[in-house]
Amino acid sequence: MIIIQINVVDAIMGKGKTNLVKQMINDEYKDGYSNKKYIFVTPFLKQIEDEENKTGIITECPNARFKQPKHLGKGKLDNLHRLIINNENIAMTHTLFTYATQQTYDLLRINEYIIIIDEVIQLVDTTALSVSDYDMLISTNTIKVNEYKEIIWLDDEYIGVFEYLKELCKRGTVVESVRKKAKINNKKKKKDEEFVQLLVWNLNPDIFKLHTNDIYILTYLFEGSYMYLYFLNHEIKYKKLTIKNNNLVPFSSYPDNDKNDKKNLKKLVNIYEGKLNNIGDYEYALSKSWFDERKNKILVTQLQKNIYNFFRNVHSCKSDEIIWTTFKDYKNKLKGKGYTNGFVQCAEKGSNEYGDKKYIAYCCNRFFHPDDITYFSKKNIAVEDEVWALSEMIQFIWRSAIRNDQKIYLYIPSKRMRNIFKNWLNN
Repeated sequence: MIIIQINVVDAIMGKGKTNLVKQMINDEYKDGYSNKKYIFVTPFLKQIEDEENKTGIITECPNARFKQPKHLGKGKLDNLHRLIINNENIAMTHTLFTYATQQTYDLLRINEYIIIIDEVIQLVDTTALSVSDYDMLISTNTIKVNEYKEIIWLDDEYIGVFEYLKELCKRGTVVESVRKKAKINNKKKKKDEEFVQLLVWNLNPDIFKLHTNDIYILTYLFEGSYMYLYFLNHEIKYKKLTIKNNNLVPFSSYPDNDKNDKKNLKKLVNIYEGKLNNIGDYEYALSKSWFDERKNKILVTQLQKNIYNFFRNVHSCKSDEIIWTTFKDYKNKLKGKGYTNGFVQCAEKGSNEYGDKKYIAYCCNRFFHPDDITYFSKKNIAVEDEVWALSEMIQFIWRSAIRNDQKIYLYIPSKRMRNIFKNWLNN
């Protein structure tokens, strides 16, 4: 059995995880050459190369001569494979990495690359099928659904409109998540149609189970990520590390690893406390179901007014200093004069373009979907709902000016989310 070391480097934002890795590579290539080869995977294009600020791994690790896959006629994935065959050090985005095929995994394994993943990858996606199509695929023995509601593709010879689903099933686990109804518009009339929402793992677990060299995952609050659940779901073992005095140390040996860092963060974070928070007093206020309930229509209008008051009256801020969020389906219900263009969806992670935003309204209450919790519970995997919600919120907030050590001003009207954040900030 192949034994590799998967290292989850879990340390608070600003601790220098990425810089530590870059220094490791520079030390390895200090003489201009090394037998070690690296693939650096990041959500941020500017972490690959930022010509304006002369940063990014291509610039900061010059001796390693990192190459970025390009579209040279046959697509970036084809170019990635050629770079691997040529033993180049490679820098790429999370998105391209999730498009990897079994051929990609085999090439990385054979050539013994060290894989560095900067921030956890969004491993879970969704797709949907109409109930009629879904039932047809089952009745014709094209697919089957096991006891965990995982979809198994049976017909290897299949060619047709569902080849995309066949490929997803072959790449990793596809799970029946929930059945919903949606408005379907056609030329004659609007009608409700029931569909099945499918949860899709974006990566085949073989990349973590069969690789032949070390893998580093740079993150914070790993247990609050889908990647952690993915590891548990696929029985992927890992070693947890953190950073102390600019060195990697076992996480368990440094239990108070972020207390001192939070002392400095608290000086930068200003959380609004006042009557504009009253709207979020109930446990499920500002959740998706809260927005959907007709009886809350007037409250949604009130929330829109609260956001305006926070930006215009509590803080007389400029529109280019604002970032605000809610669930993307409800953006139009909350947008308002002077701040609409500052909207970023609450699941935003893959961007560092908001470093000048000092005023933040986080207007949602995040919960794991009950069907997903049911799926994991059947596999005896406990979902840390509040840790996940905290992780998602922190990922969003740290897209703002606080990443540049500047003060930020927060409006978090959900009492639950506000308390989760405050409890974390105060340990």
